[in-house]
Amino acid sequence: MEVMLLAIGSKMTHVPFNGSGQLLTALIANTVPMAFDTMTTAVPLVQGGQLKALGISSLKRSEVMPDVPAIAEFVPDFDVVAWNGILAPAGTPVPIIDKLHKAIAAIVRSPAISGRLREQGTTAVGSTPAEFAAVIDRDTRKFERALRAAGIERQ
Repeated sequence: MEVMLLAIGSKMTHVPFNGSGQLLTALIANTVPMAFDTMTTAVPLVQGGQLKALGISSLKRSEVMPDVPAIAEFVPDFDVVAWNGILAPAGTPVPIIDKLHKAIAAIVRSPAISGRLREQGTTAVGSTPAEFAAVIDRDTRKFERALRAAGIERQ
């Protein structure tokens, strides 16, 4: 939310929650007027008519909800997506990293797993360790800028 607020030059009161369950309950009860959440938890509530999707935070519209605009259609280059990754301790030997990457990427890209993820509004990537490191670096810089602008201290 802070990344979007910085991009559009706006402010809102931050209301913290301990996870999607509490957030979505508050949103359904109209305790908070809007929120960002992941597709996997929000889509069923949108499809069930309990929530209204206003925008998708990836650069492009979602195949799961193609009628919902991407925020990037109104806020140029807006791209804030949740991602999951598998990490290993620093210093793990490269041959082990390569073996893990190959196995994990094959599973993530398999039709059964990628299809199930797509149904939930998630895209299976299976990027290389270097590509994933670049994503972490890019997002860290993006979020640090937004947090500084909002006056939120790193913890």
